[in-house]
Amino acid sequence: MGSGDRFNIMYKLTHSTTVQRLSDTAFISPGESRDWINYQAWLADGNVPEPADPRAEPPISDEHKALALLLKLSAPTDDADIALKAELIEKIKDKK
Repeated sequence: MGSGDRFNIMYKLTHSTTVQRLSDTAFISPGESRDWINYQAWLADGNVPEPADPRAEPPISDEHKALALLLKLSAPTDDADIALKAELIEKIKDKK
């Protein structure tokens, strides 16, 4: 790749120390490789890589949602509150 070619190349950040070259989706690690040196020169020319994709949030299971609800409930104040907590605990036990 000639030095003029680096102007047509685009890069994307990742959530690690590597960057991704978008033209061929190669991941480039820091070091003395020609690819990394070309990336550094591309940056020095004033170019800015695309930001990394947002991290995906892991799905929350129904069991964890029920546990979170239990934690949010205050100390039982009446029979209905006690019954609600008992019902939620049973649902959690049934899932195991």
